[in-house]
Amino acid sequence: MSKPISFNMKESFFQAQENQKPSPIRETLTEVISGGVGGAAGGFAITPFMYFKMHMQGKAQNPTTPPVFQKNPVKWFVGGPTLAAGMFPVCAFQFFVNSALQNVLSNNGERELSPLEKLACSVTTGAVSTAFVGPQELIFTQQQRLQAEQDLAMKDTGIPKEQRPKISAMQVVKKIFKEHGAKGFYRAGWETAGREAISASILTNLAKDHPFLSPVIGAALSQPLDGRKTNKQIDFSFKEPIRELFRKKAFAGLVFGRIPVYLVYMNVAPIVKDMVATTFNKL
Repeated sequence: MSKPISFNMKESFFQAQENQKPSPIRETLTEVISGGVGGAAGGFAITPFMYFKMHMQGKAQNPTTPPVFQKNPVKWFVGGPTLAAGMFPVCAFQFFVNSALQNVLSNNGERELSPLEKLACSVTTGAVSTAFVGPQELIFTQQQRLQAEQDLAMKDTGIPKEQRPKISAMQVVKKIFKEHGAKGFYRAGWETAGREAISASILTNLAKDHPFLSPVIGAALSQPLDGRKTNKQIDFSFKEPIRELFRKKAFAGLVFGRIPVYLVYMNVAPIVKDMVATTFNKL
């Protein structure tokens, strides 16, 4: 007759089950889903700040004919769902690639990576993710521009704002492809790659430990590249010497646009990501 399992043996068994490491597939799936949801939440949260940034960059670029500022707060969120939807695959990809690169370098966690190695993984992740970020931000930027132009053109028609037609993301995609072809979606590619290398370094590596300082420094470092990228994506005929990156106007929109964008996004996205990951791990 077999002996009954003692209480200590049962306790050890269940403790072992709790401490059992999740499978690589489950870990990857958790990283992708939580990273994507966190990115989408952060993307929607920064929509009004993106509008402020673009408006101030437009004023700096065209001081004689500045863009009209939208006083209706609802207009600040034009393109927000598009931006959020686009950020899901972008952030899912960034967290997945960053985690994969770190696993390769650390031999699946057998050794601790140095800060420089972690930074290298993040920079590489950001540069590679340009393939997703470039088209997504171009569509968002063009959607904001076209909607503003249409509203201005219909200003004196007597049609209430809520009844005026809305520019959809699909309309923007068709317009870009018709006028510029597939390569048009990668307008300002190198500027986007440089900015994303900085952005991903903060999101996947530094924001958790330095939630205020790292976004502020990252915003200041990436601002000139971001301003040039925005101008090129707004106007396909835009041309400007590289030296303009170091002029005062290259930092237009930094204080009330770029810094708030980074502060909100780099704090919202990781918090939501951790919440989703915690929930997913409990299932």
